[in-house]
Amino acid sequence: MTEPAAAHTATLKARIREFWRWFSADREELSRAVGSKAFEEMTDGIRARLGVLFPAMSWTFGPGPEGRGHSFTLSPEGEPHKRLVARSWLEQAPELEGWTFYGARPRGDVGRFTLDVAGSAFAAIEMWVSPAENAAEQKVDLTIWHPLFERIDEHLRWTVSFLWLDEALGEEDTAAWVGDIQFGADRLADAMPLSELPEYIDGLRASRPAWDKPPADRVWTGYQRREPRPGEARTDILTGTTCLPQVAFHYPLDAHPLPGFGLDFSFLKFPVTWLAGSEKVGRRAGIEDSLTRILEAACAGRVTGGAMGMEHAYIDLALFDGLTSVELIRHALRETGLPAGAELCSFVKKGPPRVAM
Repeated sequence: MTEPAAAHTATLKARIREFWRWFSADREELSRAVGSKAFEEMTDGIRARLGVLFPAMSWTFGPGPEGRGHSFTLSPEGEPHKRLVARSWLEQAPELEGWTFYGARPRGDVGRFTLDVAGSAFAAIEMWVSPAENAAEQKVDLTIWHPLFERIDEHLRWTVSFLWLDEALGEEDTAAWVGDIQFGADRLADAMPLSELPEYIDGLRASRPAWDKPPADRVWTGYQRREPRPGEARTDILTGTTCLPQVAFHYPLDAHPLPGFGLDFSFLKFPVTWLAGSEKVGRRAGIEDSLTRILEAACAGRVTGGAMGMEHAYIDLALFDGLTSVELIRHALRETGLPAGAELCSFVKKGPPRVAM
């Protein structure tokens, strides 16, 4: 494994490459150990390794599809910033015989399990859900009932509900299909057991093809600024789109939203006058396409949004490979014919210094 000091300062791309180097080299030993007592002896070492490479991310070994082979899951646990990590990690997964990899928790078999939380046992067979289609949001609103819900506080109800929904539907479908949630006082007449919810969602997916469901990290949110102000970066924004509202809406960030992972949340800033003509948004989108192609081909980052301001245009980025990502951005800008002088700025107050492009 990478030396500890180097691993702690490695870029996200280097961390992912190190993970796959290790896993590929040890896959036969891991295959023999999973499901045996020998695996318990390896757990501390695996936990220490992953704690350096992907700190504070959830991971688990399990069976492969239909019980064949083994699986490894790196879960973002619903955290938008960690979805970028899990997605890039999964996209770089090699083909390893007998292994399946997931960048979010897949569906499980909830019918026969019990979840122990805060000293109480929540059996899946006792959880009932009443679904209602929400055409406006293209999601399913749920009313959830469990006999123990009356005895616990609301925070614990939410915890139990999402743990079971992620297990029943998988993290991706929970994020994509579940809308508003309410807690019922009793089991409703039109409710179904939690174990039947996946079939209901699959039926809805088949009957509503227009309800397109991209991965959660590819869902774009549009926004407007009612009172844009000239001057400091981003305060002049009129309209924009983002797949990371938690970053885009709170510039400048007091702290890095995902420290210890070796990625930077940055944005390009350049005069809006460089986008000559009436189709300014379309011209900015062309630059975004060039950046997307070059960064993603090198597993060095991705575009996370863009905005138009009174004075400047902005392209938001998550960068996975430090200075190499910066050089790739320079290459993409030259390819688009954009004049020299754009600035690469950090969303974080104490992030990397501004860089002239």
